[in-house]
Amino acid sequence: MGKTEIDKLTEDIAKIKNDLNVVKANTQISANLLSLLHGNDILDIIFSIATSEKLCYALIVCKEPKTAKELCDILSIKPSNIRKQIIDKLVNASLLTVADKKGQSEKYQRAMFLDTVGFDKRAVSKYKNLKVI
Repeated sequence: MGKTEIDKLTEDIAKIKNDLNVVKANTQISANLLSLLHGNDILDIIFSIATSEKLCYALIVCKEPKTAKELCDILSIKPSNIRKQIIDKLVNASLLTVADKKGQSEKYQRAMFLDTVGFDKRAVSKYKNLKVI
């Protein structure tokens, strides 16, 4: 592969990354608009997914990016169970996203629209032991 082919691939990769960022931003804007229009409906949907205090607490603490290990420590969950009990459920439902990935390490952050719909306030009123950080 020649230098011009590598340069072309590098440009293509940069364009794909930019396109993905645009799609991500547009998706977040759409979610924010929907949450403003249907806040209570969206909260009902969120709580139909985050059905336990631990799942809600995971969303609260992931307001800032956290690693799986940090979540294990905070939630008192064995590392072998964190994906199945917490991460996969919330990621599959688009309530938690991979905020940063470096090698094998990933940091998770909750979806931004949770702030817009008042998730923390509702979670704390639903589960009295929860505290907003």
